[in-house]
Amino acid sequence: MMFHACRLSFRSGLHLGERENWREGSGYLIHADTLFGAFCHGYNLLYGEGELSILLERFRTDKPPFSLSSAFPFWDETWYLPVPLCQIPQSKETKKIAFVGTADWCRLAAGENLEALGREATMLPKLYSQPPHDKPWTVTDVPRIGLNRLTAHPDENFFYFGETWFHDRAGLYFLFSVSDPQDDQRFRAVWRLLAHEGLGGDRSVGKGHFHSPEFVSLDIPLVSGGDHVVCLSLYYPGVEEVGGLEQGYYELVDRRGYIFSPTRQSFRRRAVRFFTEGSVFPCPPERRGQLVDVTPEGFDAHPVYRYGLAFSLPCRLPGGDL
Repeated sequence: MMFHACRLSFRSGLHLGERENWREGSGYLIHADTLFGAFCHGYNLLYGEGELSILLERFRTDKPPFSLSSAFPFWDETWYLPVPLCQIPQSKETKKIAFVGTADWCRLAAGENLEALGREATMLPKLYSQPPHDKPWTVTDVPRIGLNRLTAHPDENFFYFGETWFHDRAGLYFLFSVSDPQDDQRFRAVWRLLAHEGLGGDRSVGKGHFHSPEFVSLDIPLVSGGDHVVCLSLYYPGVEEVGGLEQGYYELVDRRGYIFSPTRQSFRRRAVRFFTEGSVFPCPPERRGQLVDVTPEGFDAHPVYRYGLAFSLPCRLPGGDL
């Protein structure tokens, strides 16, 4: 099946914090809720707060204006997807694998075991795996010193700040689906604007900026007869979707942080817990997910949401149902 993909090639390093106040180190993927938050910021800049409110209301209906995955690595012409969590690694080497190329990922989604892929498979390791694994990114820790706000003199606040640098011909991409041609035009316009706004931390000093995004088509053959789905985004199930979750293969991640708003930026969002990318669940029920209201108490300028809609593809468990 052909999917729309947006490819981001970065001009500079970017800081992707995996948890609050984590300065040292940086992640290697951008979660879908971060992409959605950046999109809402860009949409507000281009079309105004009123249009943004209308857009957000449409996400509360049965037909949201668009859906998107988290952003995963690409390297040359290889596009990587997360290993489904129903794959239980048996060796030390396979335990290190975080992503596989789309062709090998389709084999896993069809029920083949990760151990059977062989050395010729295209794989990427987890973030801090050491050589001999090759990977298209490098994480550096840059030393910094905090300045006293009253005297502008350095104090004892010495720390390291992590930055992820992608190699030439490498970067991140995400899959998306847009329901209406007008929505599609606006969707692409916002991402062209965000190339100059940046993603992640330290955007005001040029971090996370990328070249004009490339919108391409990506062929990912879908599994026929799959009775499970694998999530390619963070997932927050609705009340009607809780059935079967206990039979899934998943990990959880806490998402928290501060609001980035044109009105106020010092309010802490309410924390929320999501199922991570690669989580596998039985279906039915249909796995749709929802926006999560994380508006903090005392913040009345506008609602604040986290994106928890599921961007999922069908799959089968390795070796049949376990």
